[in-house]
Amino acid sequence: MDNAYGEARGSWSFYAFLTLATTIASVAVVTDSSILVVGAMVVGPEFGVVAALAVGLAARRPNLIKDSARLLVQGFLVAIAITAVLALIARAVGWIDLSDVTGPRPLTGFIWRPDKWSAVVAVLAGTAGVLSQTAGRSNALVGVFISVTTVPAAGDFALSLALGAPEQLAGSAAQLGINLVGMTAAGVATLLNQTFLWRLARRRVAIGGAPRSDS
Repeated sequence: MDNAYGEARGSWSFYAFLTLATTIASVAVVTDSSILVVGAMVVGPEFGVVAALAVGLAARRPNLIKDSARLLVQGFLVAIAITAVLALIARAVGWIDLSDVTGPRPLTGFIWRPDKWSAVVAVLAGTAGVLSQTAGRSNALVGVFISVTTVPAAGDFALSLALGAPEQLAGSAAQLGINLVGMTAAGVATLLNQTFLWRLARRRVAIGGAPRSDS
């Protein structure tokens, strides 16, 4: 619980890493680089805040819910705004143009085309992420970071906003929303199931350890 409150408070490093990750993702879109997409996913720090939001919802802590949700919204708004400004500068000097976003992108086009599998992956990643934190398997978090397209979607959204690609704006926004909602919902369900199983196990231990009365 203390870790969740710590994540929800945020820091300059959260905004810095989220902005860097979003900018890397935007470069991945321009260059159609799947390697850079993975790099952006790994750099992104957002899952800790998503997990904190899930804890707040599962434990019914209004302040934690509010702080986590606000940090997520503010973090992505800042990251998208800065990346969009950088994209406008790149466009002004002739480094990028609209075709870099709207043209064929066989390796990164999935970022702004969410489908049923986007929701499935978000749920699986959210479950795995919460389990890795509650079970002390932090090494599994890297796999979680690589699984979800929150940061790549934010990078695509920033580019589409700067260059004027309304169709991709809607798609990347949907991808971002699906991932955040899916991870949060999966995190809440995982925490509630864990709480139920822990209580059930303690009850069985208590019953098993109770002294038997001789008849």
